[in-house]
Amino acid sequence: MFSRVNGARPQGTTAFRSHRSWPGLAVAAALALAVAGCGSGGERQDANEPSGEFPVEVLEVKLPEKQKLAETSNLVLEVRNTGSETIPDLAVTINTRASDLTAEEAGVANGSFSIRTDREDVAVKTRPVWILNADWPKLNGSDTSAGAQRAQTNTYAFGELAAGETATMTWNLNAVATGSYTVAWVLSAGLDGKSEAVDAVGGPVQGEITVEISGKPSKLRVDAQGDVVPVP
Repeated sequence: MFSRVNGARPQGTTAFRSHRSWPGLAVAAALALAVAGCGSGGERQDANEPSGEFPVEVLEVKLPEKQKLAETSNLVLEVRNTGSETIPDLAVTINTRASDLTAEEAGVANGSFSIRTDREDVAVKTRPVWILNADWPKLNGSDTSAGAQRAQTNTYAFGELAAGETATMTWNLNAVATGSYTVAWVLSAGLDGKSEAVDAVGGPVQGEITVEISGKPSKLRVDAQGDVVPVP
């Protein structure tokens, strides 16, 4: 299933949502905590962040909708700064939940690609669905890692994005749990709550991807570069 983003239908995604829903609220809560946590004795963390709305166009969102246990896949998010000013700090907040739960029912796990569990027989209440491989995410095809994970809930910060420029962010994932899962993502233009990424109609820039992971593991091999890849 694919999402509609600004009239396009990118591969591998589900319904793109332009209204304010839980992913956006999660970011708002995280940013509010960051601002509140600056302390009464020092400068506010958002003091140097410009206030305003920064228009962003989503060019592509993709993640394979059918996967197998132990399979490696990429979550790709490509966006363009369509405004006239530099985005102070392009950031993406990602949360995963079981597809049969609403975002409110699922809550927020400790990790973008994990889910919360309320099982009483386990001490750790977070269970991974995908493992994010080392040195990821990456930006614009770079060989080096980017998108430093911030203290805010499950948020990756990619730095400034100049007017008219495009950013392609990629997360390399290994599936480690079976089932149907929804990955919710939302963009922000800053980490301190004053810079907001907006779409063409002034709404939040966010969407959801639904993925089915089957229990039959893929056959894998190690290629010449040392990467684990599926056997054709």
